[in-house]
Amino acid sequence: MSLLLFAGNALCLLACYEALACCADVGEDKAAPDVSGNHKAARKIRHSQHGSWFVHGEGFMRWKEFPDQPLWLYGSPGCGKTIICSSVIDDLTMHCERNPSFACAYFFFDGRNLEGELSIQEKYIRSLIRQLWDYLGRMPAALLGIYSTRSSHPQPSIEALQDTLQTIIGDFQEVYIVIDVLDACTDRDELLVWVKNLAGWKEGKLHLILSSRPELDIDDHWAALDYFERIRFAGGSGNPDIVNYVDDMLPENGKWTPETHALGTAKVFRGDIPAHALQGSDADDLKALSHWSKNSPRLPVSASNVVQDHATTPS
Repeated sequence: MSLLLFAGNALCLLACYEALACCADVGEDKAAPDVSGNHKAARKIRHSQHGSWFVHGEGFMRWKEFPDQPLWLYGSPGCGKTIICSSVIDDLTMHCERNPSFACAYFFFDGRNLEGELSIQEKYIRSLIRQLWDYLGRMPAALLGIYSTRSSHPQPSIEALQDTLQTIIGDFQEVYIVIDVLDACTDRDELLVWVKNLAGWKEGKLHLILSSRPELDIDDHWAALDYFERIRFAGGSGNPDIVNYVDDMLPENGKWTPETHALGTAKVFRGDIPAHALQGSDADDLKALSHWSKNSPRLPVSASNVVQDHATTPS
């Protein structure tokens, strides 16, 4: 009897180890990637007011309150989707801290490196499982189950991981999931099918928010889903974040008249100059700026404090 008990415990421990190896960030090929770096990078370049218009807006507040209403944020590269997602994650993290039975998980696909681990669907599933596991504070029974029932303990299939993730979501009262740059996934077709199925899982638990470029195949996957909300992100003067960024940056010079401020803003939005060229401009630049409309299409750049141009921040 004791031998059987020992064997059973050994198998259970082995299953736990396999599950840990599956999701823990241990540097193995199958490990869950750490996506916090992407979020921190977006937060670092985020203006203090970036995303405030969105997270305090009616659409997002409604999405946060009512589950089973997936939200798709779409727009061209550089319109600020990644920055918005970063703001959303910070807001949801605080929301879940106030509600212990809630959880938040996120993933940033990396469109700059299609060969990297942040472009693969399996890595995304493992990462979400890992994050929800942290919220749960214990080994998810569903994760343990996919190993303890397999005699040779092979790596589970993507389908098994997807089912496991869905079961883990059921362990919480509500779960918020944010997926950024959906279009950069190398297994996009498979991912879109699964997201569509997950979005249709009407259990009153899941809040799903996605961002991508306005790709036709993505739109086609949920075109017929009337419960799929959409928000289009504009660029330039149509984007409140870009307006705030330019508007708040110009007065930092301390020498700008209202007329110069208005002229500089107009030049940025027309694309005549990069926004970062206005930061820290010296007296000669300011003098040249006053003659833009007559003499020069661009601001002379001798800025000593150049900041990241909003148009080149992550999408």
